[in-house]
Amino acid sequence: MRNQEKQVHELLQHPHSIRLQIILWSMGFATMVALAVSIMSYGYLQRSLKLNQEQSTRINLQLLRAEIDRSLDKTITFANWTRVDPTISTYLSQMVKAERLAESGENANSENSAGRIFKDYRKLSLSTWEHFNNEYNSMGTTEYIQRAVVATPKGKHFLQSVQNSSVNSSIDLAEMLMKTPYFDTLLQNQDYRFIGICKNPLNEFYNTEIIP
Repeated sequence: MRNQEKQVHELLQHPHSIRLQIILWSMGFATMVALAVSIMSYGYLQRSLKLNQEQSTRINLQLLRAEIDRSLDKTITFANWTRVDPTISTYLSQMVKAERLAESGENANSENSAGRIFKDYRKLSLSTWEHFNNEYNSMGTTEYIQRAVVATPKGKHFLQSVQNSSVNSSIDLAEMLMKTPYFDTLLQNQDYRFIGICKNPLNEFYNTEIIP
């Protein structure tokens, strides 16, 4: 013990000795190595944490999408039905003809042949709407679809069924839907496509959201 105290005393008396410098340099180097290891460990821990969070988020989003897909099976079935139902197809094709007839300047209230054709179109619209509305309510889609609309390509003629009678409507409803930024994207897609949650384009007074 006395020998160690003597060695320390001698080192303090000779601060520029080689032995003291070696010890100081060794301590400094060890400190720098420890600091570098700490910084590298911290960086590695941060990267690992970020990767784990990203992976967890991706998995959660995939599970959420799968759950949405399962929950909306009836909705997808109803949407596919509107594309292949012959009654709906007949209505849409006839309404396209009605649009052309109206563009030609024919009077829908006249008693000539054009007027009678327009009356037939009204009957077709009513009967098709009843058919459309019955399917909308019977397929179990009202839980997810508050408003269902089928329309001609120009949106001048359309049928709609609503789950809530207080839902606002408009004569240019179909045209408003067609002007949304995501309409063409969804129209051209061959299957169901989830693009996120969007603001309801048909409700200007309440900040409601929908899944297009």
